[in-house]
Amino acid sequence: MVGVNGNDDVLAVYEKLNSFFKQIGHEADFDRLYEESKRLVDVVKKNVVADKAEKVARELLACGPYKYLKTSVKANAFKFDLSDASGNLKLFMSVLDKLGVKLDGDQLYEEYQKIYEETVSKNDVHEKEQEKQWNIGKGR
Repeated sequence: MVGVNGNDDVLAVYEKLNSFFKQIGHEADFDRLYEESKRLVDVVKKNVVADKAEKVARELLACGPYKYLKTSVKANAFKFDLSDASGNLKLFMSVLDKLGVKLDGDQLYEEYQKIYEETVSKNDVHEKEQEKQWNIGKGR
């Protein structure tokens, strides 16, 4: 209704809600509006994780049984955001749940860590390639 998306923080949502209420001529108390903004951010982020988990689970299932997939295939499917450890972990746990994969604590940590490290490694290679292209473009 007011254009809230998964990238919005509480302040951005507050501004959108406040603007909407002003537009329709409704007065809103700051505290109530701020609390509602926090709730909306939580709901939207949960929905974003759920949608992404569904997509990742389908992609992994298309590649075969989870336990036989290479770490690189898993990393390509998860596409972890290196700046969002909490979000990555929620996504990982949700996908494993959807796939019915059961791992104990140590196995769970090791599996997550392998996928995360593969993502970091791919990111480093990508950044080096970009730097090389930049330097070629500058005539170095």
